Amino acid sequence: MARTRIGLGWAAIVVLVVLILASIAAAFLLGRSSNTGPKSSSPTITEIQRLGELVVLRVNVADVLEDANKDFKGLWIVRGDALVAVDLRLAQLQSTDVKTKRLAVRLPQPKVTHPRVDHEKTRTYDIQKKTWWNPFVDGQEEFTDQAMRKAQSVVYNTSTGQDVMDQAREQTELMLNYMYRLVGWDVDVVWQSSSEASKTAQ
Repeated sequence: MARTRIGLGWAAIVVLVVLILASIAAAFLLGRSSNTGPKSSSPTITEIQRLGELVVLRVNVADVLEDANKDFKGLWIVRGDALVAVDLRLAQLQSTDVKTKRLAVRLPQPKVTHPRVDHEKTRTYDIQKKTWWNPFVDGQEEFTDQAMRKAQSVVYNTSTGQDVMDQAREQTELMLNYMYRLVGWDVDVVWQSSSEASKTAQ
């Protein structure tokens, strides 16, 4: 039976701060400029929701995949990348304090999107026949294709590490506060619990 081992690996996180902050500021200012209400009015949740699914991190992955079937066993160094996004369309306004200019917003947890295996950089470390007594056994190409399909899961699983998710939440909070401070407000982010996230997915 096939066996996959996911090593510790590493995730080099490239934060797209400049482009994201620029797009957030532009979207926010456009939204505020179209607001015909009084200047003293508090921000609305629409200004966050219109940002859509916001990519906050890109994760580069290098990890190990070990696989086997009845005829072969192999080891690969898997390289790839994935995006981590927060779906701001699901943002909910928890509270607004006009006196202190502070609002609390509930957000869904970050999620990994578009996990991708970089086949040019992924390397076969070793493939061996288990049936050494039968030199004519075939199927190595099929075995390799099977392993590459599993490599997609390796990239995804490595990208969902706790350190990556913590960094994604931190970047989201940083960007929302940057956006609202342009008009003198502060933001407290309340993240959905795991159980809430499961209900939302259903």
